[in-house]
Amino acid sequence: LLTGGVVTATPSTSNASARLLRGVCLSPARNPLSGVEVTAVVGKGADLAMQKEYRRTITDASGLFAIPWHTGEQIELLRAERDGYAPAELTQTDFPTTRSVELILEPLASCEVQVFKNRPDGGLDRVSGTATFYVLRRVAAENETQNPHEATQLAGRFVTIGAEQVQVENGRHILQGYPQGVYKIAVVAENDYAESEPFSLGRAGQVVATVVLGNRQHFEGVVLSKSTQQPIPKAEISLVPQKLPHPDLARTLALKTTSDGDGRFVFDKVVPSVYVLTISADGYTTHVVNELLIPTASDSSSLQQVYYLEQGSPTLRILVRDSGGKPLQGAKIALYAQDPSAIAPTHFAEADQNGQALLSNLTPGRYTAIVSLADAPQRQKQQEVLVPERGEATITVTFAPLVEVRGTVRLTTGEPWNGLIYFVPRGLLGPKTFAKADASGGFQAMLEPGEYVVGRADQPATSQLRVYREGNTGVVVTLR
Repeated sequence: LLTGGVVTATPSTSNASARLLRGVCLSPARNPLSGVEVTAVVGKGADLAMQKEYRRTITDASGLFAIPWHTGEQIELLRAERDGYAPAELTQTDFPTTRSVELILEPLASCEVQVFKNRPDGGLDRVSGTATFYVLRRVAAENETQNPHEATQLAGRFVTIGAEQVQVENGRHILQGYPQGVYKIAVVAENDYAESEPFSLGRAGQVVATVVLGNRQHFEGVVLSKSTQQPIPKAEISLVPQKLPHPDLARTLALKTTSDGDGRFVFDKVVPSVYVLTISADGYTTHVVNELLIPTASDSSSLQQVYYLEQGSPTLRILVRDSGGKPLQGAKIALYAQDPSAIAPTHFAEADQNGQALLSNLTPGRYTAIVSLADAPQRQKQQEVLVPERGEATITVTFAPLVEVRGTVRLTTGEPWNGLIYFVPRGLLGPKTFAKADASGGFQAMLEPGEYVVGRADQPATSQLRVYREGNTGVVVTLR
């Protein structure tokens, strides 16, 4: 009989009907793990969704545990946690029926960061003292099928998941407790900034990431007219670091220059990183290059590029309509560049009597258009738009009549949710429409017909809702 651990919350029903959920906690190598806290979420009573009980136990030296449950109860979730390991979970549908439960806990890995600084003679010195470490984890690109642990050479997108001030001793510091994935380490020390190359953390063990401060690169290019192939003098060129861990770092490392009479520009002492390159000139469309990589070591000839500018500038026409196609005059429009390095990142306009607005002199790239009604400014629509390098782009923003939606909000535990919930049109950007759920979970909201995702407070949306043109009463929304 498996009897590992001590149950800290015991059921109140009769022992005569007691059963044991038996199991074992293992490492990926199938070694038993002792000292793991195992929690079972148990549904009780006539309405299993309404009454919950949490029963906890600790695995013994053989990794074994046993949790009692009774006839009429339902174990909905089993969760195992131990320091140094990622939590493991099983839901009711995952429980085996012919053998004991197995929970596999993946160990968290560690990384040794080695920090050096370049000397004038080309040598390296180990850095000691206070430094700020930023941990950046790679987010897989959309529809990416490659194993992420083999993706260290892909551009991807890195997000900051941790920052701490540390004391570096003799050029070394250990970072512990990170799950599998592809990472970069960024370090600010001695009034300098540098990043490591991307590296992969596996299930266990320790990897080494090297950061070299004081590394600088040479970057140059030529700006030409696409139609005449002639150089463009006095073009304005900027290099702005992209997605650095802190905005102050981007401002510190940003560089600007202008092209000479031959259209040539030069940047010396560029900190290796990923940049946004922006080139603009009077009478030409602004040219933007995202995710321009300035590597830590390269042949300078590989950093010489030719950039072509189109004559003229693109425009964007925004049409605002109701669901019947009628123009909506006076709608307020704000257009925000998703690239903060855009020459003019924000544009404003108002729909005319034909329900349209024309925005010109735009920097090519992705924008977010926010449109609000003149007679109901609280009603807003957001839409992404790609502005091309030349010509005119057109988008239509449609406002449909609102319908009333009434229903109840419950959590997956069965309890009613009492608080704010929000609705966002599925597959679109916000803004959010909020509603207040009362003590019984009841709510009402005014929404346009369509598909929505629903969430609570500031948490990610966890439910979906279909709103019809009529008959939206008795709706049940279940949130995590």
